[in-house]
Amino acid sequence: GGARSAVLPWDAEARLRRLNGVVAAGTLADVDVRGALVRSVPINDPLAAGATQLPMKAVSPGVFQAVHAELSAGRFFDAGHSRRADRVVVLGVNAARRVGISRVDQQPAIFIGDRLYAVIGILEGVRRQPTLLGAVIMPEGTARREFGLAAPALAQVETRIGAVDLIARQAPLALSPSNPKLLKVAA
Repeated sequence: GGARSAVLPWDAEARLRRLNGVVAAGTLADVDVRGALVRSVPINDPLAAGATQLPMKAVSPGVFQAVHAELSAGRFFDAGHSRRADRVVVLGVNAARRVGISRVDQQPAIFIGDRLYAVIGILEGVRRQPTLLGAVIMPEGTARREFGLAAPALAQVETRIGAVDLIARQAPLALSPSNPKLLKVAA
């Protein structure tokens, strides 16, 4: 399930992971890149994939486990990448196809507008949040620094069997103790 609100704190992943019954948790948000196009080459190469608009997502590292993400190549970014606001991304398989990247062993990169980002992984599949397959996925810290992301929009949580109701009651209190009614929980 997930909790959606504009009031999610930046440490929502850590708060949710402390709840008894939570197996994995992470946060997601759309990133407004103000119309910047994505391309995999710095110059206009008629043989290369052109610039395209792709959805941008900012996630906390725990989201990959919470959505049961699988990689076809590379690795996921971690908390260190987010803390440092590193310019790294994981591409969903459909986004990778659109920019002509199929491997990460030769350290590919993409431009988002005029900013260069290292592609460290290609996401092959997910059990939840299928929109990630068509997106460029960056660490939350990077989205905060580079694009002014104000807050996570959604918390994705995986619970142990039988814990959904308990977590649905506890999550709003953990995420917004002063006003838990601001959060909407969907199981």
